[in-house]
Amino acid sequence: SDIVYAWANVLVDTLRQFFPTPTRSQMLRAYPASVVRKFGHAFVFLLLDATEERADTASMKIMHAALFSAYKHHSTLKWLV
Repeated sequence: SDIVYAWANVLVDTLRQFFPTPTRSQMLRAYPASVVRKFGHAFVFLLLDATEERADTASMKIMHAALFSAYKHHSTLKWLV
């Protein structure tokens, strides 16, 4: 929805002030040894994580299908961090 989109943009701008994107050299220094062994340091620039937040069940079937989490057994909003 427009509200979620607007809040996501505000969140991005706000969090960027407190958590700037790290430089490549900062990322390379912070790599876990297992990542370097598996992928090599030149191929991974940014490690991403995701989270889900519980949401009301959507009345539209297509939206419900998009928001339903089989893992959590209810509707969720998915956020890529």
